[in-house]
Formats: sequence, C-alpha cells, structure tokens
Amino acid sequence: MEMDSAFDVTDPQQLAGWADAVFVGTVIEQVGTKAVGPFPETQFSVEVLQTLKGDVAGQILVNQQGGYGTDGTLYLLDDDPLIEPGATYLMSAGFLPSENWYTVAPRAGKVTLSAEEVAAVSDGTARRSTDEPAPVATMRDAIDNEIPFDPNRESEPVSSEPPVPPR
Repeated sequence: MEMDSAFDVTDPQQLAGWADAVFVGTVIEQVGTKAVGPFPETQFSVEVLQTLKGDVAGQILVNQQGGYGTDGTLYLLDDDPLIEPGATYLMSAGFLPSENWYTVAPRAGKVTLSAEEVAAVSDGTARRSTDEPAPVATMRDAIDNEIPFDPNRESEPVSSEPPVPPR
C-alpha cells in the first residue's frame, strides 16, 4: 500500500512539527493488532530511554500502520517494515487519545539505532555533545527548528525511498 502524507515525512523539521512525541525507545513486545482504518495496525510495548519532545516516559504503547490481516496476509504501508521487538529506535509519533497510543510516522518516523548509539543515549553522557548519535542530533536540531504541522498546507510529492539518516 502506498502512502499519501499530509507533510513531507522525509523533512526532519516537518516531521518534528507533526510529532507529539520524539523519543528513543526499545521495543519490548508486540501486544496487539487492530484495524483502525482500511488495513491492520500493530501495537507494541516500548520502553522510553530518552525523550526529545513531548511527555513520554517509562513503557508506552506505540502503534504502527501495517500488520497481519485476519487472513494472515502482511500489509505494509509503503513497504515500511514493522518495528521489531528487541530493537531500539528513534521514533517520531503522533498521539491518538481515543486509543491511548503513539502512532509512528511511516518510514522516517522510526530510525534504527546501533548498539553503540543506544549505549551513548542510555548512559546520558551524549546529550547535545559530539558523542550524541547523528540521527538523534539531527532530530534534536529539527525540533529546535520545527515547521508546525498544518493539515491545509500543500505537500510536495514524497519519494518512496526511505531517508538515510546521516552517520
């Protein structure tokens, strides 16, 4: 399934402006699947390691568009793979109060962090320093210069290729 976004998800400043929360989190486990719209969405328990934007801490419920349908077919939005238990990501997510979960933006809303990057974030010494992982530093700068989300703004066509974060 192809994505039609109301903003350019590949622009970190627009992504930061859309997101209610930006954080580094480790996926604990998949906890559910629910069809909120035309295809399944998958929910995960995530342990927040560091918050860059918003008011998230501890274990939260993260939703991703896509998942397995009742017939066992895997549906992915714009070929965006499901997040994986045990992996740690930099996540940009919007809060859905009716479900009490944070939905990650497709593709650019989750950036996998390496073990070294997770260690730098986890020990707390990398905040705003040269040791901070590049994806986290890039998003922190984007938050400082975010472009507020405007659902009426015309968006540029978005490439199907996921952005490659600087390393």
